Amino acid sequence: MATYEVLAASHNTLDVGAFFLGGLLIAGALVWAIHFGMKVRDQESPRPLPEEQPHLPAGGAVHEMREMREPDEMPIATKEGSG
Repeated sequence: MATYEVLAASHNTLDVGAFFLGGLLIAGALVWAIHFGMKVRDQESPRPLPEEQPHLPAGGAVHEMREMREPDEMPIATKEGSG
């Protein structure tokens, strides 16, 4: 009867070991991905400073204007790209 218990324990040990190795593989892949992302980010151009960011115009935010146009006001595009 002891043989069955040893086999059952061995089977559980193999399952636990397989899950542990799988977890290590996933953790290693995540660490590699973070390291790779940091290397790529270091190669990019630096971000603009707050002073270099665009600012709102003096009159405030620009709003969209809708208007109805007559068909003859619209340019006609051709295959060559000129209208």
